[in-house]
Amino acid sequence: MKITKCIFVTVLICVNLLAAAQTKKSKSSQPKIKPPTAITETLSGRGPIIAIIEQGDDGIPLAFLWQLNADTVLKKGDVFREMISFPGTAILNRFMADDTTALKRSTDKEYKVTSRFVSFSGENTSFSITEDKGMLILESPETHVKKQFKVVLDKARKNIVKLQDVETGRIYLPAPFEGGSVSG
Repeated sequence: MKITKCIFVTVLICVNLLAAAQTKKSKSSQPKIKPPTAITETLSGRGPIIAIIEQGDDGIPLAFLWQLNADTVLKKGDVFREMISFPGTAILNRFMADDTTALKRSTDKEYKVTSRFVSFSGENTSFSITEDKGMLILESPETHVKKQFKVVLDKARKNIVKLQDVETGRIYLPAPFEGGSVSG
């Protein structure tokens, strides 16, 4: 009888140990920690377009140019050229006619509309830059006037092919930076 009790107790202990080994551990009540998202996604107003602008072109700030190239007559104060450059902030350089001037369309690839003028005036405005839903937004810190640009990227999404002003429809193409040297 003692042997039967010992065997019985041993079997109960083995069954108990096997049953405990087969039970699932309960899930902990702690929430899973999500991996951190990229900085460009977490900072409001900072996205891939601004990252491209901040990176520049081998250390040289990016610049985009729109210039009038058409058979037309400009009166005093008409804008005929705008350049947006990004040396830290956005700077819009506007060139305006000082006198009434007739322009002829040019097919020259190196065309500079400023060479057609005897005199013109310029205006520089500084803007802060943000990004929203693929749109580049320039905002004047003094007047809080906003200019929105649709941004077209290359297929690799590493370079800006062109900017288009939402309000005027003007297309700004990449151009050499014309500002002073920028030290980092």
